[in-house]
Amino acid sequence: MAGVFIKYFGALLLVVGVVCINGDGTEISETDLEMLDSHNYLLKSIYNEAVKLSIYVLRRSGELCKKMDNEDILIYKNIASEKSKKSVESVTHETILRNCINRVEDRFDPTASRDNVYGPDESLLLKYGLEDIQKVVEQKYETFFEEILQQIKEYLKGLTPEQQRNTTARNLKGWSSKIKAASTLARKAMTFRSFMRYYFLQESV
Repeated sequence: MAGVFIKYFGALLLVVGVVCINGDGTEISETDLEMLDSHNYLLKSIYNEAVKLSIYVLRRSGELCKKMDNEDILIYKNIASEKSKKSVESVTHETILRNCINRVEDRFDPTASRDNVYGPDESLLLKYGLEDIQKVVEQKYETFFEEILQQIKEYLKGLTPEQQRNTTARNLKGWSSKIKAASTLARKAMTFRSFMRYYFLQESV
């Protein structure tokens, strides 16, 4: 999941919210404007937390790869060569390291398919502490979801009874319930991605 949050959503923060609250073209009331402000603040806060999580996963991936000795990390040389369409000899250490980091980031993605991320480097990554780091990263994800659910709860609690009946509030309640009810970390992550696409790309789900 690392990097996925950041990829789509930054520039769209400036426009999100108006469609959610006032999509029918009617005049926006002062109450709606207040709700829009607090709604956008909530989404920005969630986005910022997602960015922090992505940066953390990137940092831990880099730490693992940088621990590898020169001989072990060369396992990524051929893959890096194929991806960059360069000869094996011309692949730089920086490219090899970046390829290693990308592979480890993929391993930390809760939604990743085992077939896609488990490969010949499996035992090598375990040798350098992948399993222990993965446990810490998974706990970071769990904490992240707990924190954003709490933020949504606090936001909803601050609304008036009338605002509670608003489509925006009802949607947030729905997404919050779906994330909370998800039985696995992967399901939480997939539900959260749908949430982000809905609010930041205005997709219909």
